[in-house]
Amino acid sequence: MQDKLHIPAEKIRLVYDGIALENLNIHADGTEFRRAYHIPDDAFAVGLVGLLIPWKGQELFLEAAKLLQQKIPQLKMLIIGGTPDDCVTYETMLRPPGYSGYRSDGYGQTTDRAQSWRRGGNDAA
Repeated sequence: MQDKLHIPAEKIRLVYDGIALENLNIHADGTEFRRAYHIPDDAFAVGLVGLLIPWKGQELFLEAAKLLQQKIPQLKMLIIGGTPDDCVTYETMLRPPGYSGYRSDGYGQTTDRAQSWRRGGNDAA
Protein backbone atom coordinates (compact mmCIF):
# COMPACT_ATOMS: atom_id res chain seq x y z
CA MET A 1 0.00 0.00 0.00
CA GLN A 2 2.93 2.30 0.71
CA ASP A 3 4.17 1.89 -2.86
CA LYS A 4 0.72 2.19 -4.41
CA LEU A 5 -0.05 5.45 -2.60
CA HIS A 6 3.54 6.76 -2.78
CA ILE A 7 3.75 7.44 0.96
CA PRO A 8 7.25 7.77 2.45
CA ALA A 9 8.03 5.17 5.13
CA GLU A 10 8.75 7.89 7.74
CA LYS A 11 5.12 9.07 7.38
CA ILE A 12 3.68 5.65 8.30
CA ARG A 13 2.98 4.60 11.89
CA LEU A 14 1.62 1.27 13.05
CA VAL A 15 -0.80 1.67 15.94
CA TYR A 16 -1.56 -1.47 17.94
CA ASP A 17 -4.80 -2.06 19.84
CA GLY A 18 -4.55 -1.27 23.53
CA ILE A 19 -3.45 1.68 25.60
CA ALA A 20 -0.29 3.75 25.67
CA LEU A 21 1.13 2.76 29.05
CA GLU A 22 3.39 5.81 29.11
CA ASN A 23 0.22 7.95 29.23
CA LEU A 24 -1.26 6.00 32.14
CA ASN A 25 -1.27 7.85 35.45
CA ILE A 26 -0.46 5.15 37.99
CA HIS A 27 -1.03 7.66 40.80
CA ALA A 28 -4.58 8.55 39.71
CA ASP A 29 -7.08 8.89 42.55
CA GLY A 30 -10.34 6.99 41.98
CA THR A 31 -12.24 8.84 44.71
CA GLU A 32 -14.41 10.87 42.33
CA PHE A 33 -15.33 7.79 40.29
CA ARG A 34 -16.13 5.80 43.44
CA ARG A 35 -18.31 8.61 44.72
CA ALA A 36 -20.18 8.96 41.41
CA TYR A 37 -21.03 5.24 41.36
CA HIS A 38 -21.54 4.72 45.11
CA ILE A 39 -18.55 2.41 45.52
CA PRO A 40 -17.34 2.40 49.14
CA ASP A 41 -13.69 3.20 49.82
CA ASP A 42 -13.16 -0.26 51.32
CA ALA A 43 -14.69 -2.08 48.32
CA PHE A 44 -12.51 -4.20 46.05
CA ALA A 45 -13.33 -2.78 42.60
CA VAL A 46 -12.56 -4.63 39.36
CA GLY A 47 -13.30 -3.06 35.99
CA LEU A 48 -13.59 -4.22 32.43
CA VAL A 49 -13.27 -1.39 29.91
CA GLY A 50 -14.02 -1.79 26.22
CA LEU A 51 -16.69 -1.85 23.56
CA LEU A 52 -19.76 -3.83 24.58
CA ILE A 53 -19.57 -6.45 21.86
CA PRO A 54 -19.89 -10.24 22.30
CA TRP A 55 -16.26 -11.21 21.65
CA LYS A 56 -14.89 -8.83 24.35
CA GLY A 57 -15.81 -11.19 27.22
CA GLN A 58 -18.35 -9.26 29.27
CA GLU A 59 -20.45 -12.41 29.81
CA LEU A 60 -17.44 -14.25 31.25
CA PHE A 61 -16.74 -11.22 33.45
CA LEU A 62 -20.31 -11.37 34.86
CA GLU A 63 -20.01 -15.12 35.42
CA ALA A 64 -16.83 -14.48 37.42
CA ALA A 65 -18.71 -11.86 39.44
CA LYS A 66 -21.28 -14.46 40.46
CA LEU A 67 -18.54 -16.82 41.64
CA LEU A 68 -16.50 -14.19 43.44
CA GLN A 69 -19.18 -12.16 45.20
CA GLN A 70 -19.52 -14.69 48.03
CA LYS A 71 -15.75 -14.99 48.46
CA ILE A 72 -15.09 -11.24 48.41
CA PRO A 73 -17.96 -9.51 50.26
CA GLN A 74 -16.87 -5.98 49.29
CA LEU A 75 -16.42 -6.87 45.60
CA LYS A 76 -17.71 -4.41 42.99
CA MET A 77 -17.45 -5.47 39.36
CA LEU A 78 -17.83 -2.70 36.77
CA ILE A 79 -18.30 -2.82 33.01
CA ILE A 80 -17.52 0.44 31.25
CA GLY A 81 -17.70 0.97 27.52
CA GLY A 82 -19.50 2.14 24.44
CA THR A 83 -22.00 0.14 22.44
CA PRO A 84 -22.16 0.12 18.63
CA ASP A 85 -25.71 0.40 17.32
CA ASP A 86 -25.70 -3.21 16.10
CA CYS A 87 -24.90 -4.48 19.63
CA VAL A 88 -27.56 -2.64 21.65
CA THR A 89 -29.46 -5.93 22.15
CA TYR A 90 -26.28 -7.50 23.54
CA GLU A 91 -25.83 -4.53 25.89
CA THR A 92 -29.41 -4.94 27.15
CA MET A 93 -28.88 -8.67 27.73
CA LEU A 94 -25.78 -7.94 29.82
CA ARG A 95 -27.57 -5.62 32.24
CA PRO A 96 -27.70 -7.40 35.59
CA PRO A 97 -30.24 -6.58 38.32
CA GLY A 98 -27.61 -4.19 39.73
CA TYR A 99 -27.55 -1.94 36.67
CA SER A 100 -26.49 1.48 37.94
CA GLY A 101 -27.32 3.62 34.96
CA TYR A 102 -26.19 5.34 31.85
CA ARG A 103 -23.55 8.01 31.48
CA SER A 104 -22.63 9.57 28.17
CA ASP A 105 -19.04 10.48 27.42
CA GLY A 106 -20.33 13.67 25.81
CA TYR A 107 -19.15 13.04 22.25
CA GLY A 108 -22.66 12.51 20.91
CA GLN A 109 -21.68 9.64 18.63
CA THR A 110 -23.72 6.48 18.19
CA THR A 111 -21.05 4.53 20.07
CA ASP A 112 -20.91 6.84 23.09
CA ARG A 113 -23.15 4.88 25.41
CA ALA A 114 -20.77 4.68 28.37
CA GLN A 115 -22.19 2.15 30.79
CA SER A 116 -21.22 1.33 34.30
CA TRP A 117 -22.53 -1.68 36.12
CA ARG A 118 -21.89 -2.49 39.72
CA ARG A 119 -22.10 -5.99 41.10
CA GLY A 120 -21.04 -7.44 44.33
CA GLY A 121 -21.93 -8.83 47.72
CA ASN A 122 -25.49 -8.69 48.93
CA ASP A 123 -25.82 -5.00 48.18
CA ALA A 124 -25.59 -5.07 44.38
CA ALA A 125 -27.63 -2.10 43.30
